[in-house]
Amino acid sequence: VIGGMFPALDVTAGERERSTWETMLSTATHKINIIIAKYAYVVTLSAMSGMLIFFAVTISMRSVMVPLFGDRVDDISFSIPFGAIPLILLITILLAMMVSAFMMIMAVFAKTFKEAQSMVSPFVTLMVIPGGVFLQIPGIVSHKGSDLVRRDVGPS
Repeated sequence: VIGGMFPALDVTAGERERSTWETMLSTATHKINIIIAKYAYVVTLSAMSGMLIFFAVTISMRSVMVPLFGDRVDDISFSIPFGAIPLILLITILLAMMVSAFMMIMAVFAKTFKEAQSMVSPFVTLMVIPGGVFLQIPGIVSHKGSDLVRRDVGPS
């Protein structure tokens, strides 16, 4: 979803910096159509980057696990049920819509691309924090310092 950051900055602060926003407003279309098209563009790129990252991680997970677990990798199953794919797609699109809107709203107040980048970067950092909090959940242990394995913490 972070893949939409630079398009969001470009269609807002970037166009203001290049003075192309005024030219675009002089076209025969309504302002709301231009804004909706820009938003749809950013959401599309955000959702595409989110899905591509998700599928890349899914495909590469086994090759990452082999060096870490050796012969025991056959005991580990990493698969996504086919029925879960539409739900994953829906969640990715909804997240992309929300994140894209926040990034565009923040970037529209910037005068330059660099200023917009400075305004949006903390938001992107805040989106990463929940992942760090997730690492602190009891029952999640680090294995060889590089991957996470869920360990049963209940009574045996």
